[in-house]
Amino acid sequence: MNIVFKNKIPVIISFKICLFFKKIFGFHVGAVTLFPFIVVRDREILEKKEYINHESIHIRQYIETLIIGIIVIGLIEYLYALFILKKTRTQAYYYMGHEQEAHQNDQNLNYLKTRKCFSYYKYLNPKNKIKMDLVDGKRVIL
Repeated sequence: MNIVFKNKIPVIISFKICLFFKKIFGFHVGAVTLFPFIVVRDREILEKKEYINHESIHIRQYIETLIIGIIVIGLIEYLYALFILKKTRTQAYYYMGHEQEAHQNDQNLNYLKTRKCFSYYKYLNPKNKIKMDLVDGKRVIL
């Protein structure tokens, strides 16, 4: 396990931590945010700017929700999507508001520079959610 810094954020390189999250979500995890750290599976992921941008969006969300808020809201949304909407684990993951914001904006490398405070909350509204899933291991918009 190595620790490096990307955009002033500590990044841990750990295949084992990402493997643990694969068991939770049911798909391969390239990176995950465990505030205040970003954890990446390997050095190849570390060099992908979109991954770091995606996880950096989560860091901002953690701060805005006082760390615990994103966990509580995310868990409620995940369970709602699983049990009420009858989504798969992967679809429930993509349904969560914090993932919606990060996935809809991770390609925009300037997003965090222009993002308004508390933008995360607009993605809690079902009208602002887009349908996503994994097809052949790649995120697709349905």
